Amino acid sequence: MFEKFFKKSGKKNSRSVMEERNSQRSNHYSEKFEQEKMVEETEHFEEQKPMNDGKNVVENVSEVKDNICYEENNYNNINEEMYLELKLQAEEIKTKNISNVDDEKEIIDVIMINLINKYGLETVDSTIFIRMLEKLFIDQKFAIENRGGYLKDYLYEWVLNISDAEYWDEDDAIICNCDIVFFRKNILITKYGADRTKEGTVTTTIFDNSPISFMSEMISETNMWSIVTFDIRFFLNTDEKNLVERYINDLNFQISLRVNEVVNVIIEEANNASVELKEIIKNYLSIIPLEILLDKDDFIAFEQLAFYFSLIMQQSLDSSVEQREEVIEVLTKDNDFYSRINGFVIEDFSKLIKIASKYMNSNEKYYPAIIWKLIRLEAIRYLSKEWLQNYEVYISNEIKINNLDDYVDAYCRASEIPTTNIASVGILTYHLMNIKLFDEGINGNFVKCNICLIQKILEKMEEIELERFENRIMNATSQQSKEFTINDVDMMDGHEFEKFVSLLFSNMGYTTEVTKASGDQGLDVIAENKGVKIGIQAKCYTNKVTNKAVQEAFAGLSYYNCDKGMVVTNNYFTCSAIELANTNGIVLWNRDMLKTKIDELF
Repeated sequence: MFEKFFKKSGKKNSRSVMEERNSQRSNHYSEKFEQEKMVEETEHFEEQKPMNDGKNVVENVSEVKDNICYEENNYNNINEEMYLELKLQAEEIKTKNISNVDDEKEIIDVIMINLINKYGLETVDSTIFIRMLEKLFIDQKFAIENRGGYLKDYLYEWVLNISDAEYWDEDDAIICNCDIVFFRKNILITKYGADRTKEGTVTTTIFDNSPISFMSEMISETNMWSIVTFDIRFFLNTDEKNLVERYINDLNFQISLRVNEVVNVIIEEANNASVELKEIIKNYLSIIPLEILLDKDDFIAFEQLAFYFSLIMQQSLDSSVEQREEVIEVLTKDNDFYSRINGFVIEDFSKLIKIASKYMNSNEKYYPAIIWKLIRLEAIRYLSKEWLQNYEVYISNEIKINNLDDYVDAYCRASEIPTTNIASVGILTYHLMNIKLFDEGINGNFVKCNICLIQKILEKMEEIELERFENRIMNATSQQSKEFTINDVDMMDGHEFEKFVSLLFSNMGYTTEVTKASGDQGLDVIAENKGVKIGIQAKCYTNKVTNKAVQEAFAGLSYYNCDKGMVVTNNYFTCSAIELANTNGIVLWNRDMLKTKIDELF
């Protein structure tokens, strides 16, 4: 029946089913039309042979005539033998493909393209066949409209049949004659020999929800086009090329609607999570390593490894496709990085999903995306509180903060905070998202906000450095009589350096105390300002400072009842010391920071 839409003129001038569907629907299901077609379709069944070698779906035409019922929503008189055969085939197809699809409609699509392959398009399009399929899908509780003609409309809308085309057979490296049936994200190619002898079929299904690609190039001095879609190269005339291109555009529009629908479900489920589930997420944040949430590269790597399998869920992530592709190269080259992030995915995150699933009622396939969205939402509140407890006190009250730039300026001038430290910048990012200082278009997206904040911090630090350099030039006379330089510090012994650090913090407005030389319990200087007590480990070294100093500083905090720990040195820190300090919240001042403070205060 569909061939009536594809009359030939010369090679062929195809017409899209989609372009005809509105005019056809107006009378397609009228009683007169159904009566006229019943005999025609039954006669067609009598002659129909299966495209594969399986049993013909119709064996007794008279029995079909007696048992078929054309009243809408009435499937009681369907031929049971035919119905059972279709049911078995549909269940087999469903079992093979259920793990690859995101919704039931895609299962229906896969079943339909396989049945078209087995029985032919005209058979599947017949009223008898359609009624059986509608009953089958309703009995199997597929989410389809419970009305007669639903599948008929669905076929009219989404089947595009092109006859006498050509395609490139990669296996045999030749151009072959073929017929093509497009059915949403499925394509059926029937291959023919030179005498139209059928040589086989190829079925391709796109299981993810990425847009279907379409590329075309005109073959010079002809009316023919080389097009590539579904990763297959076809050779079509101009009319056929235009039909396929419009079809793919319509299909991609539907795919985008489906993606947006799922993303909205994920967001809605996360926003409406139960109190119990939110409490689980909050507790989870208190026990996991926060680098995943604070380090932009870790964050993107996690999203890649946790969601690479589902393009539809990738649309709900903070990172972009380009960012995830860049991090793939790093993961490939850095085994330690890959092992650390992947270990978190398959251990901590997977366990959380299993626990959280007890409090969720949505589609299980979307649980990972919903949980990740919940983590990001809760992290904004959780880490904003962390900022207020441990960092906000260092932000000067003298600077009036009205916007993001004002806050960045105050942050960069807070000498007690390691300005470029990944952890502190990450925590600040969440706090600024919580108080909504980022632009509305990016607020809530950690990756975009973190990139924006880092750029502003770097620009502000350059501005402050230029400002300091200008002050040194303008005050050159007083600089000549400077009491201390970094070279002077290098000549100090340990006890002298402790006194110098105490003086330095005194000049910054702190009340300071040098602890006893013996039994200092890991801290050399105690500095207090605005009710915040800082314990400082002072290390005047000729070599890099190791993580032992960080351990000592951390150990002394509870003994002296300090709120914050620091290690100050005239040298630099080893990588392990920096990593340990980030983990334990210890602020590190290396030679560069110390020199900056000396230039500012002496």
